[in-house]
Amino acid sequence: MATKTPNTLTISYNEALEELQTILEELNAETLDIDHLSDKVKRANLLVTHCKGKILKTQKELDQIIAEK
Repeated sequence: MATKTPNTLTISYNEALEELQTILEELNAETLDIDHLSDKVKRANLLVTHCKGKILKTQKELDQIIAEK
């Protein structure tokens, strides 16, 4: 888990998505120990925020490129 600060990830969108998928599989399989559940949910929230940020940034860049034409 590469991070700059606790709330800023340095991983790619695909890496974040893969980690989210793993967390989801663990939750669905009910294999998570209750002591780790809160940490996994917090991590998932951070990953979702990271992915949303990447999507918004890309959308803005695409809008800018299209506007320049």
